[in-house]
Amino acid sequence: MTALPLGLPVTTTATVVARTGRSSPHDRQLLTLSRRERQVLAALMQGMSLAQIATGAGVSVETVRTQVSAVLRKLGVHSQVAAVAKAWSCGWRVVETPFG
Repeated sequence: MTALPLGLPVTTTATVVARTGRSSPHDRQLLTLSRRERQVLAALMQGMSLAQIATGAGVSVETVRTQVSAVLRKLGVHSQVAAVAKAWSCGWRVVETPFG
């Protein structure tokens, strides 16, 4: 296990974000996210900008905006900060470097 610049633990697994601890009703929301949406959420959790995410994913910033919008809609929040806060408060953690 290694640490990212923000001190987040990272392992190489099949998912980008995963639950730690007890099960939560919010787990269903995580499961509704596509793999790319989980990658985008993980990148947001690490403080990456939309431009950095786009570069890492090899897509346009507009595509990332669309993906972020899908994440927000599926998590039932209205901002990137709220999405990250919800992820952390629900015990979701980054377990794979997105786009790495």
